[in-house]
Amino acid sequence: MELPEQVLYNILREGSENVKAAILHSLAERPNVRLRIVELVTDWLKDNIFPGLTISVLDMLLSHMALPAEVLVAVVARLED
Repeated sequence: MELPEQVLYNILREGSENVKAAILHSLAERPNVRLRIVELVTDWLKDNIFPGLTISVLDMLLSHMALPAEVLVAVVARLED
């Protein structure tokens, strides 16, 4: 059962890092992810987040090949860290 996008967005904004990582793992399996969720998790890469959450974000983003240029820049910047 898939949760509505708004529910996922709210959980990603307010949930614990473990919950966020679990949701990101699930989103990596989806064929599409809404741009607003991609933008939210991309912003996390600019912060000093838990390494496990960073891996989950990168895994989810890289599982979706058609990403906006800003997202790719953030991913590359984080990989350089």
